[in-house]
Amino acid sequence: MIEIVKKNHADPQFNTKAFGRAIGLGRIQLNRKIKALTGQTTVSFIRTFRLNHAAELIKKKSATVAEIAYDVGFNSPSYFTECFRIYFGKLPSEFTGKQ
Repeated sequence: MIEIVKKNHADPQFNTKAFGRAIGLGRIQLNRKIKALTGQTTVSFIRTFRLNHAAELIKKKSATVAEIAYDVGFNSPSYFTECFRIYFGKLPSEFTGKQ
């Protein structure tokens, strides 16, 4: 599962339906499996992967926050910033990786 998300996370069109197709399960069946393994919904699992990958890129200072947002599959830098703040408790511009 992680390899599939890793391979497709940058694609903003990669969603639960595409994930299910790639793994060979229906959307509902995939959601049940991921919920059982991680305690997260499929959408949360993908978003968490994207946010953690973005945090790594921010730590490396590899690009601007907006570029990183697009690189990890978000369509909107403002939505990315909101999700990042909720997940990490700070804005991407404040993030140093030290928790």
